[in-house]
Amino acid sequence: MKKSWKKRLTYGLNLAGPFLGLILVYLVFLALAPAFSSVYNTKTILTQAVIIGIGALGMTLVIISGGIDLSAGSLIALGTVITGLVLRDMSPVDGPSIGLPLVAALAAVAVCAFCAFISGTIIVGLRIVPFIVTLGMMQIARGVAKGLADQTMVNTPRNWLENLMIVEPTRGVWYSVAPAVWIMVLLAALMFVVLRYTVFGRHIYAVGSNDDTARLCGVRVGLTRLAVFICYGALVGVASVMQYSNLTLGDPTAAEGMELDIIAAVVIGGGSLSGGEGSVVDLDRKLGVGDVLHFEVAGQRYSAPITNVRAVQWDSFNVNFFAAAAPGLLDDAPATYITSFYLPSEQSALVGQLVREFPSVTLIDVNAILDTVRGIMEQGAR
Repeated sequence: MKKSWKKRLTYGLNLAGPFLGLILVYLVFLALAPAFSSVYNTKTILTQAVIIGIGALGMTLVIISGGIDLSAGSLIALGTVITGLVLRDMSPVDGPSIGLPLVAALAAVAVCAFCAFISGTIIVGLRIVPFIVTLGMMQIARGVAKGLADQTMVNTPRNWLENLMIVEPTRGVWYSVAPAVWIMVLLAALMFVVLRYTVFGRHIYAVGSNDDTARLCGVRVGLTRLAVFICYGALVGVASVMQYSNLTLGDPTAAEGMELDIIAAVVIGGGSLSGGEGSVVDLDRKLGVGDVLHFEVAGQRYSAPITNVRAVQWDSFNVNFFAAAAPGLLDDAPATYITSFYLPSEQSALVGQLVREFPSVTLIDVNAILDTVRGIMEQGAR
């Protein structure tokens, strides 16, 4: 009972840790400057967090999949230049039309996504470490941005994109925040749904946990990683549009070093640089006592009740655990996860289907599973 209490406390601290740290920093600045607590200042902080926040949404996908990308800052700068060039060179004399800023924004998103696609293709196709590839893309994107801008700022005519980062669109109204903040919230909600409830989201976790096992279980690892980089690039492109809105011009020198802030935001938020962990909002529930594991061996379905939940050190059990999405395999569950149990001592590899609506499974009673599996194997040997 005491052990279970400690686990719950640890889980609670892990979940609330970043928020507690934020509250502590807020209180420190409040003590130093009482005016820090004003509503307008809070809106300013939210607005300033948009660029890094949207970039961190994309970086979360990359880090969960076991990769990393150092080109975020350069891509943001390139996106601002692309946005500025489209608005400057395609605007009529009397100013841009209503639709042109949208075209400029989409162009920036497309260019950033294409750059990330190139990085992902090299990483997947040539099997080069993401650190090296994205370090090169960081220099290339920055150089392209400076070349397109002729080493100077890209000034643009007035347009509605500049209003996205206005701190308080309606003065004196407490709920009036920058449109960019609402865009960030919507993208965060979309990313939460993708990671928690879709096949693609489950595959991202699977690839980040163990790509070899994921491949053996039918997950298209290369395609998944490539899709992750494309989504990441698109989100960084959105962040570049917000950077343009903040600066109201294209700046090839913008966002230098911002990739470190974005990576730090992901890690502080619960992401693991080793892959397989992380979420937009870490509300994942772990399996507990009373849950039942449903899996399939040689076409037969079996169940193993969980009677004792404890943290598992997989290496000590010689068990290689893997979770990936495969909805529809069993009719009685909204989602199905494939789990592979490798038992070297028995020279066998058993693929089970774990039916629980949880995005990650890290706390289970391994002995209950192994006892059931061994019983199945003994019956087959007879």
